[in-house]
Amino acid sequence: MNWKKEFLDLYTSEDNNLFNKALELKKENFPKYIYRYRSLEDGSLKYRLDEIENATLYLSHPKDLNDPFEACSCLESTNLSTYAPKEKFKERYKDLLSKEEFTAIFESEDWFDKLIMKVFSTGSTNDGNNDKEKIKEIIMSEFIRLNSELSKITRNHIRLACFTTKANNLPMWSHYADNHKGFCFEFCMDDISNVYQRNRLLPVIYVIKIPDVTKLMLTRKKPKFILFDFMAIHKINDWKYEDEWRLIYNVGSWYYSLDEVPNEFWEKGKKIQFIKPSRIILGANIKEDNKRIIIELARRLNISVVQAKITEFGLEFE
Repeated sequence: MNWKKEFLDLYTSEDNNLFNKALELKKENFPKYIYRYRSLEDGSLKYRLDEIENATLYLSHPKDLNDPFEACSCLESTNLSTYAPKEKFKERYKDLLSKEEFTAIFESEDWFDKLIMKVFSTGSTNDGNNDKEKIKEIIMSEFIRLNSELSKITRNHIRLACFTTKANNLPMWSHYADNHKGFCFEFCMDDISNVYQRNRLLPVIYVIKIPDVTKLMLTRKKPKFILFDFMAIHKINDWKYEDEWRLIYNVGSWYYSLDEVPNEFWEKGKKIQFIKPSRIILGANIKEDNKRIIIELARRLNISVVQAKITEFGLEFE
């Protein structure tokens, strides 16, 4: 089994004893280094220098990232049978339906529709069918509302920082380091002594379709932060080239209750203390002035600096 799939099964299991096993499995598969690409465009140099000198890390609000489906849930189906708690309905109607009716309804893929048709049957065929369709529409609209609200709450409650496992990822240099004019932080995982941060570093899982967390929420009783994490670590396969890990905090990382949360929190990211980079990799096209400033600061802080070069053999580091 793919270790990420095994990790996710353990992490979201209803058996709380498996949670620590999930963290151990993740620890066994930590990459040696993680990388964070940084742009120097739009006057951001002073913020980057702060990240270097003070070992700070900016956790972004999901709305500020470039994927519109960040930390979202997408409904799996318009079939109500996907969401209704089948076992509870079977228990409720086992003595109210004949054996034949019970079997015909609950062995069908669209069992909930059939149950509605049976329970809400009326003498007038046309009016009865219309009423049943309205009931189905109302119930489905509630699932849509619930899913939308869940996505909204999750996006407002979490803050995250993105890393990758590769320093020579050309699309990453292009998309996140201003076409090689920025730079890349290298962080050694062994340097992260903060247990909370090690636990909150999670691998991104790439999927064909954004998962339906509404369904997960209805079928598994898990703490809110597990649902938040589940949504934050799933991205569609289009982003697979990023090979991403994420440091994910939620509102509970800073505040004991929602009453303590200042209003400005809900719209902004959050800066935290992290670790000093083990190395700084300058982009192949970085401006000389930026290069000089970063090298001077890094030398003062005893941080190794190299520069990427575009060669006939690919992207190489000095």
